[in-house]
Amino acid sequence: MNRFIAIVWNARAGHAVADAEALIASASLAHSEWVRRWEGPGLFVLERPHASRAEAGLDLGAKALFLGAVFCGARAARTGDVDVRAVLESAGARAFTSVWGRYVLFAVDADNACVYVARDPSGALPCYMAQRGWAFAFFSHPEDVTALNLPARNIDWAYVARRLHNPRLVSIRTGIESIEELPPGALARIGQGRRSVSRPWRPALVAQDVLEGDAVKLRATLGGAVEDACAAWAGMFDAGAVRLSGGLDSSIVLACLNGRIDLQCINFATASADGDERLYARAAAAHAHVELHEFLRRPETVDLERASHIAPALNPPLWLADGETAACEAAFAQSAKIGAYFSGRGGDNVFFRNQGWERAADWARHHGVGAYFWRLCWSHARQTGAPFLQSVRRAIAAAARPGETLQTSAPEFISEKARALAQTGDETDVRSAALSSLGVGKCLHMRAIEDRINYFDHRPHADYVYPLVAQPVLEACLRMPSYALAPPGLDRGLARAAFAHRIAPQILRRGSKGRTNSYLAHIVLRHRGFLRDYLAGGALAEAGMVVPDVFTRMLGEAELMRTGVNLPRLMGVFSIEAWLRSWRKAPQSPEASATPGREAR
Repeated sequence: MNRFIAIVWNARAGHAVADAEALIASASLAHSEWVRRWEGPGLFVLERPHASRAEAGLDLGAKALFLGAVFCGARAARTGDVDVRAVLESAGARAFTSVWGRYVLFAVDADNACVYVARDPSGALPCYMAQRGWAFAFFSHPEDVTALNLPARNIDWAYVARRLHNPRLVSIRTGIESIEELPPGALARIGQGRRSVSRPWRPALVAQDVLEGDAVKLRATLGGAVEDACAAWAGMFDAGAVRLSGGLDSSIVLACLNGRIDLQCINFATASADGDERLYARAAAAHAHVELHEFLRRPETVDLERASHIAPALNPPLWLADGETAACEAAFAQSAKIGAYFSGRGGDNVFFRNQGWERAADWARHHGVGAYFWRLCWSHARQTGAPFLQSVRRAIAAAARPGETLQTSAPEFISEKARALAQTGDETDVRSAALSSLGVGKCLHMRAIEDRINYFDHRPHADYVYPLVAQPVLEACLRMPSYALAPPGLDRGLARAAFAHRIAPQILRRGSKGRTNSYLAHIVLRHRGFLRDYLAGGALAEAGMVVPDVFTRMLGEAELMRTGVNLPRLMGVFSIEAWLRSWRKAPQSPEASATPGREAR
């Protein structure tokens, strides 16, 4: 994955020039081996030397530069694919309809003395924003906060409160007040000493352009989008491996990559039955005639106390217990000369793995109650065991008042102070309120997608690619009604039908899904005492953000064995606590001047 630092300023203002020169000097000193991709009035771009074709970008001369992987359809983009004048005339927005990929674009509008910065809608290449005086910095890796010698930083407690509510929060804010993130599908305009951010690409806007057609057309559209995404990414590497779970999504990715790249598969299984999908993974690999390598996950090797010692970063990590799988993947990448790992990550969200009554509510809202409505309600009752009439009542009520059905409750360990702080968010937060015109099912679909964009892996041993979260796939599925993506029957019915001729019959018929509950429970049970003390007596408790006594009950053996709901929540708050403590230990700690009751700007 690309790593870059870009400095933007008003070249006509002497004070801005001085601030920019200071930032450029700091970045150049920290990364003397990096390449200067752009060096001109108002824009300076420094980038780490490329490690693969996926980092080549697209240089459009004196007016625009793409960093990252840029595609047009199923191939790498060329200069003729982008109309630079149209990009500038649209204030950068035209880039989102011209190409797709994993990129950050810098476009210079000399006539209007401004620079546009665009981040692709998948958010697979991070882009952080900061300001020093009258100069603006954009960078991809959190550790470059130090390289840029940015001003003192305070914890954004409102952001922390919202992360406690939703571990996958996507927002313009980060955990540090003075540093923001350019959201996926967003544009930043820097001109006259000011920076403004707009979001011309948003899931809700795409979803409003409903794709009309019968099931045959929708299957072809979905299948073509996935095929193009996989073909484009396959062209970036000589050899790759599919992280094959044995489920539908990774099997689809395997089918679309097969024959386009030198390919192998890996599978991680647990000793417990709920996480052992080797039989399905073997069937998928055999069907594709691709070699499968199996690894056993060993929860006894996971040390949460050691995992809690992390380096300061701009945001809390999502997960801190995957060290063993990362080590296996690193060793395999080196031995097999793997350039990239591919997976079906995000497929559940994009293909809409949902068997709920919300699909019936959308149908009733747009088409009224009819035969298909009753089939959707009956399917929900049959698949979930819910009473049929209850499904009907909920669907009809939601069709009339969709916004009332999307309320979410906060985990019980969150304090009243944190609940109040979570309400101080800004309007640029990606997780928007329900849009009644789209229906409750479609709103759930959008939320599911927003939980999977803005995801990226920084790992030195290989690139990590998620084709199912590519912009063409996102847009194809966003434009389709919820009841078309998830028709009566097995979940993700449209995706199953689109690739029925490409994947193993065992996978196609499979209605179950592997779980890691037992694996995670084993880890948590071994660390109950440590987690109880760590969470109840840490930075979050000291700041009044959590109710310490709740953790004692949540970590009780009976409670942990009774339900698996608490396991991911506990690991999420554990990651946030570790992140806060990492800043306390940092040489320039933000804790000294930060107060939990202070609202971030």
